[in-house]
Amino acid sequence: MKAFSRFTFVIIFIILTQASCKKPDHGPDITVNNQLSKNPWRLSAVTISPALNGSTDFYNQSMLPCERDNIFNFSQAYQLFSVDPGTSVCGSGDPQAIREDAFGGWSFDPNNSILAISIAMPVPLNVNMTIIQINGNSFTGKTTEVISGITYTKTWMFSL
Repeated sequence: MKAFSRFTFVIIFIILTQASCKKPDHGPDITVNNQLSKNPWRLSAVTISPALNGSTDFYNQSMLPCERDNIFNFSQAYQLFSVDPGTSVCGSGDPQAIREDAFGGWSFDPNNSILAISIAMPVPLNVNMTIIQINGNSFTGKTTEVISGITYTKTWMFSL
């Protein structure tokens, strides 16, 4: 009888350990890269701190209407970045769309907390944005820049 009990215990142990080794299904793969590249993004607000020219509303006070309707695309294929001018362009000769492969690239740091954007055209520019939050409907990030010796922090809010 003891041999039967040991045998039964071993079988039950094997069955339980095999069942617990299955990878749980958490639904679709929701990574930061997937969240960012799933849809095109539109700026919904940009604030600046400290205030620039008496205002913290950088979006409405410092950006032109033709800049506020831009669409930002983060393609997961080759991690390409592009900006579509949206419905309005700033100059009559400006293109309505910019090719992804001519505009720039993007990547995350190993912790997925800093988004690096390298813009090749029209002027080379590298931007590092600290991600505050990102989900299927919005994302928010912060950048810093020095203007006339003062360090400004911009908070960029994007929505679908």
